[in-house]
Amino acid sequence: MKTLRFTVALSLAGLACLTFVGSGLGQATNTSKTFIDYFLPTPITGSLSRDVWGAPAVGPRDPKNGLEDETLKQWCYWDGQIIKAPDGKYHMFASRWDQALGHNGWKVSKAVHAVSDKVTGPYLDKGLCWPDNQDGKGHNVTALVLPDGRYAVVVSDTRPGDVFVSKSLDGPWEQLGKIKGQGLAATNISILVRPDGDYMIVPRSGKVFISKAADGILGPYTAQGPSVFPEGIPNLEDPVIFYSGGLYHIVVNSWSTRNAYHLTSQDGKSNWINRGLAYDPTKDIVRYTDGTVNHWEKLERPGVLIENGHVTAVTLAALDVPKNQEKGNDNHGSKIIVIPFDGAALDRDLQNAAGTYSNATASPSPSATPPQTAPLMPPAAASPSRSAAPPRPAPLTPPAPATPRINGPSVFGVRPGSPFLYSIPATGERPMTFAVEGLPAGLTLDSATGRITGSLAKAGEYPVTLVARNARGENKRPFRIVVGEQIALTPPMGWNSWNCWHGDVTQDAVLCAAKAMVAAGLDRHGWTYVNIDDAWQGVRGGPFNGIQPNKKFPDMKSLADQIHALGLKFGIYSGPWLTSYAGYIGSSCDNEDGTYDWIVAGNHNEFMRIGKDKGMSGSEKKSLLRHGKFPFFKQDARQWASRGACRPRPPPRGASRAVRLRPAQTL
Repeated sequence: MKTLRFTVALSLAGLACLTFVGSGLGQATNTSKTFIDYFLPTPITGSLSRDVWGAPAVGPRDPKNGLEDETLKQWCYWDGQIIKAPDGKYHMFASRWDQALGHNGWKVSKAVHAVSDKVTGPYLDKGLCWPDNQDGKGHNVTALVLPDGRYAVVVSDTRPGDVFVSKSLDGPWEQLGKIKGQGLAATNISILVRPDGDYMIVPRSGKVFISKAADGILGPYTAQGPSVFPEGIPNLEDPVIFYSGGLYHIVVNSWSTRNAYHLTSQDGKSNWINRGLAYDPTKDIVRYTDGTVNHWEKLERPGVLIENGHVTAVTLAALDVPKNQEKGNDNHGSKIIVIPFDGAALDRDLQNAAGTYSNATASPSPSATPPQTAPLMPPAAASPSRSAAPPRPAPLTPPAPATPRINGPSVFGVRPGSPFLYSIPATGERPMTFAVEGLPAGLTLDSATGRITGSLAKAGEYPVTLVARNARGENKRPFRIVVGEQIALTPPMGWNSWNCWHGDVTQDAVLCAAKAMVAAGLDRHGWTYVNIDDAWQGVRGGPFNGIQPNKKFPDMKSLADQIHALGLKFGIYSGPWLTSYAGYIGSSCDNEDGTYDWIVAGNHNEFMRIGKDKGMSGSEKKSLLRHGKFPFFKQDARQWASRGACRPRPPPRGASRAVRLRPAQTL
């Protein structure tokens, strides 16, 4: 199996390979830092006071930080997941219960929504998320933004895996259904939309579960293997999963030891590495800008806020005494605190350390000996037998700004009546909304994704203005839609399978490349084509007697649909000769019925390539790399268009060599 690597390189054939380099490569890194070292001082929003509820050991604290009932006459709060809205406000989703019930009141907790102008608070409790659904019941509350721009709130334990969705962070919230999967116990779940569009869940069990993008947030989810939690650490729970810096991360808490640990993986499914201590309530992680420190008895239910691809804040449910000592009406309780976090530095240091941890192991029990972990960089006095790799140069391309910026061409061509698909390429902080001023009738815009679809029957030019907005600002750009026969108005930017896979290309490899292009954010810079080159062809058949795919592509229509769902265009290759360069059938034939003599004679391999495992001989190349007596250009074009691939213009009859049919209308 070949490894799909990506380096950004533009050619008319598209995107050959992609290797991603982080923004901080080549910078010095502390040799022993772990997640806990990236917490930042917390700004004082109100004032530090001892005249608030809580054990004296907590110390003077800011009751305006996070979400709490300052009087402790009504609520205890737990959980806490922040989403930043397009208008710049911060929305927190949490659970609460009557403080008079003590900590055991969590069993009847309810899901609530709170809002703040600042990430650190104070957050104003706006009430129950779904008051008319089981009286608002919900615990272990988390929230996320869905690929279609909607928002989802997920609860577990007391309502295992119930999912609610809304177009607005302010609701109303509609119950979508219940998460399902073989062997999935929806307790303490954390959920993530992966860069490839799939959904990923890690529950209390520590197993990674994946639901395909097409199946949606409800699943079914499939376990990727056994628990990824480090062995020997007792009572691990409350995982939070996130993706940043090219890695998947888990922070998971051991409730009995009160320590949490940070794990990373390249694919999010296997080879998880224990990076060491994530947080410890006895350490000085809750420290204010004036140096004052708080020490809470319990810090659980971690959550993260990611902005511009990095963690900028961590939320924690904080309790001032042991859980069994919080009885209710006793001046003890819980709240949600928000701590600023330097996720950009964490990601930079992990990128600097990339490739140095292949021998890292899971950790033993933390009680007698500290966990064996992989710090962000190996000690300076590393083994002399291993020479250090030369430093990788830092990338010269500056990162995209947080404000919206529309990229890509200023013109797009389409034939009259042909399906139209254009995704507005824009960088900047998400969530982002889109608009098109002067959009002609026949086209529609998805304001959440920026995808324009439909068709235009009348030839001509249609000037419009593209608009992108987020919490940081707005960007407008003039744009021309040209409807006519001349449509390749700009060089196509995208990916072509030949440069990476040659004849080994498969349906899965093509879909993986499409997802990787979106995950890398290249679509936001104007990369839009995903083209299959040679080696997909089988035999002729179907309603048009067009080329059918070989068994490496079991469902070409499904592949096209999945690529389109990513907002990308799908193209395909063929040649005008009897065979392609790689030895598969072409778009002409010597037999009127579309059969090929070498296939009838059995002179092919399992993928219908001529010459079985050896490929074409020299004599066969001389005899077959020519135009056949009967052209099948129209039949093949209709076949491809029916599956959502390109609808190419036939090559000239007198062409002297095989040509790739240019994706004149790649859909």
